[in-house]
Amino acid sequence: MKKRRNLYGHVFRRGLLTGKPLPHDTEEPARPGYYVRLRVRGAEVVRKAPGKKLSDATKFLSSLHEELERRAVGLADEAALEEILFEDFAKTYLEDSKTRHTKTTYDGNRSRLAVLTKGFKGQVLATITRPQVERYLMKRAQEKTKKGTKVSISTRNRDVATLSSVFKRAIALGYAQENPCAGIQRPREDTRPIPYIDLAAQRKLIEKCHASIRDLVLVALDTGMRRGELLALEWRDVDLERRSVLVRRSKNHEPRTVPLTTRATAALTERRQSVTLTLGKPNRVFGNHHITFSGLGTKHYKDALAAAELADMRFHDLRHLFAVNCVRAGVPLPDLQRLLGHKTMEMTLRYSSHSPVDAGARARDLLDAALAAGQVSESASSWAAASASGPGVPSTRRTPTATAG
Repeated sequence: MKKRRNLYGHVFRRGLLTGKPLPHDTEEPARPGYYVRLRVRGAEVVRKAPGKKLSDATKFLSSLHEELERRAVGLADEAALEEILFEDFAKTYLEDSKTRHTKTTYDGNRSRLAVLTKGFKGQVLATITRPQVERYLMKRAQEKTKKGTKVSISTRNRDVATLSSVFKRAIALGYAQENPCAGIQRPREDTRPIPYIDLAAQRKLIEKCHASIRDLVLVALDTGMRRGELLALEWRDVDLERRSVLVRRSKNHEPRTVPLTTRATAALTERRQSVTLTLGKPNRVFGNHHITFSGLGTKHYKDALAAAELADMRFHDLRHLFAVNCVRAGVPLPDLQRLLGHKTMEMTLRYSSHSPVDAGARARDLLDAALAAGQVSESASSWAAASASGPGVPSTRRTPTATAG
């Protein structure tokens, strides 16, 4: 005896006294009628089937599965779909974004949705189609920014990404049936050139900084930390003895440890001696005052650039300067990837063009020195011995694999 199963659930009966599930063709005493159990999008549903026949229960199981699937994607409530306008759901999405995303992401969503709302205002969310989105993007490409330039490809791509995220959330909540952004080709964005100024110019920039942001700029140059990571840094995450800081929450939501240079350690040590920590509150290294880089901090930074006679650079460009300094100093790219907190090596490879010209010669000299000192002979001889033992003898060492390049 077994339960009557199909692709999405099964039919069963219940024991007369215990009420426990029994196979549909059980010979044990059972309660009248049949029951169905199915799982829809991770949720288990159990219902009493109408009728007294097994065929009635099987049909009920099929119709119940279809109904629950339709309800899960929002098709059962057509009236709700018609009532929700794009601008109304945009407000709901932003409120949800406050709890689901970081402040930086939320601010970006808010500014982009303000523009998107102008393009789709008054339209029912569920009725927006892909051709409408395509026409919006064509119109957006002809618009001008406040600086008088056309809206860039990267800006339009961010618009599509935000719009797609809005519809994904709407589908999950049952307010839309499909994502009109699916399949839209996003143009390839021009790679932003990596800015670089020599070490003398970097020291001059630090010297010209206002006292309130000097340490912030110095640590940014010597650690490559993002602005948000620096402003969120707390003294509990600074280890001056080991000369390192812990980034608890980064852009990729993974913590990482960043070492401190000698001058960064000295700057933070002096800064630590001048502050008094407060119990029960976040004691931020740089964020306990007006420096938020939305007002006076930005002005001080731009003034420093002008005083140092440097071209306009974003604060984020200090992170690029750190990466270039590391590569020119001979730091391997895999190590730089960990320092910057990049998820993929592809993001780090943009700095490979700054590698020392003699990188190949340096690798040759290191290998020559290792061979002369006999530092690789042991592993090589062990591998040779393992290879000579033949395939029938198990070996604890991995066979070296050839690497490209």
